[in-house]
Amino acid sequence: MSLGAPEMALRAEMSGTRVDALAGQTEALTPRQLFWRRFRSDRAALVAAIIVIALLVLAIAAPLVVRLLGLPGPDVQDVKLTGAFHSPTGPTLAHPFGVDQLGRDLLSRALYALRLSLAVAVAGTAVAALLGCILGLLAGWFGRWPGVVISLVLDLFQAFPVLVLGLALGAACGAGGCVSGALAPGAPVIIFIIAISSFAPVTRIVRGQVLALGEEEFVAAARSLGASPSRILFREIAPNLVAPVVAYSILLIATNMLLGAALTFLGVGGEPPGSTLGGLIAESRIYLPAAWWYLVLPGVVLLLAVVAFNVAGDGLLRALNLQAVRPSRPHRGESRVGSARSSEWR
Repeated sequence: MSLGAPEMALRAEMSGTRVDALAGQTEALTPRQLFWRRFRSDRAALVAAIIVIALLVLAIAAPLVVRLLGLPGPDVQDVKLTGAFHSPTGPTLAHPFGVDQLGRDLLSRALYALRLSLAVAVAGTAVAALLGCILGLLAGWFGRWPGVVISLVLDLFQAFPVLVLGLALGAACGAGGCVSGALAPGAPVIIFIIAISSFAPVTRIVRGQVLALGEEEFVAAARSLGASPSRILFREIAPNLVAPVVAYSILLIATNMLLGAALTFLGVGGEPPGSTLGGLIAESRIYLPAAWWYLVLPGVVLLLAVVAFNVAGDGLLRALNLQAVRPSRPHRGESRVGSARSSEWR
């Protein structure tokens, strides 16, 4: 049935109103609102983020949690609670996850181990991100030769086996420290190893982002207005690097928790104050399979933390629409990351 002129005009007006309404809704969404809408729609990432926050709260408030649960401190020993020949004993009402060979509560030790493991991973990742941002800005902004030199240095660091480097540094710094005692044995050695093994991919991602952002219109506009190179670099480009670097750093925390656990398991850096999750796992292997509970709690906590950080980091990358920024493919991220979307976060 053909429509008359009034009906066609009315339908066109309604369609235009509908389009205008949709356009108004789209324009009303800020980049942060768009990010939150995408992240909130990702149920797995949202649950993982909640788990990450819960683990951070447990780690920060470990002494308070131990007191609230009525557990002894992680260093409180009671050999009367151990079995024959000072062997670990299983879960009881007073000690839900049993005690170790010295009569120390395993749940209390696991909470403090989570605290130390997260502290080591976060500190190492922060140092790596800072170093990677500095080198990436230099390599991406100051032309060909600085980029070539920095790329060669990155290839050298990425080609060297991390565990071999860790064992070498642990043997060298495990007794009296390195660099005239500046690099003390224990947690500082592990943080240093994590930092030098993690800054290379961050550098490549930042370099790729700087190269892409340097071609954007807002950078060209700043140049035309007479802005100095340092102002363009630190006022126009650097703020756009915050979102991808933070999202990728969350993914790095998961990798570095595993690396820190592996280094501690191998005895790198000596025995730090307290124990990490890797240290608890290393202690438990002597009593397996009889004392299986000794391994279960630190292993489950480490697994949960690594999976939660990975899923949350993936969700952040998807919400930021930066899927090309991936730990396993840092070289591809340099040319494929969408710089126009990053400029929204200025």
